[in-house]
Amino acid sequence: MSIDPKAFEPVFRQNWENARRIKSERIWPVNIFSVISARALSLLHTSRGGAVLQLALLIFMCLFSLIGLLISLRLKVELEECLAKLQALSTIVEPQRALRLQLYGSLAPSR
Repeated sequence: MSIDPKAFEPVFRQNWENARRIKSERIWPVNIFSVISARALSLLHTSRGGAVLQLALLIFMCLFSLIGLLISLRLKVELEECLAKLQALSTIVEPQRALRLQLYGSLAPSR
C-alpha cells in the first residue's frame, strides 16, 4: 500500500502534537492541586478550635480531589484514544519510515 507522504505527514504530526499536548495538560491539575492542598493543610494546622472551619476545609479538599480525579480520568481516556490513532497510523507505513517521521519529522527516505 502506497501512502502519499504529503497527505500522511500533516495527519501524523497533528496527532503526535495532540498527544504531547494532552501529556503536558495532565501535569497542570496536579500542580494546582498541590498548591491548593498545601494551603488548605496549612490553614488546618494554624486554625485552632475552629471545628467548623476544619470541617469545611476537609469537605472542600474531598470535593477538590474528586474533581481532580475526574479531570485526570478524562485526560487519560483522551490520551489513550490519541495514542491508539497514532498506533493505527504507524501500522500504515513501514516501521522504519514511521520512526523516521517521529524522530526527524519527515517521511523522505534517508540518503
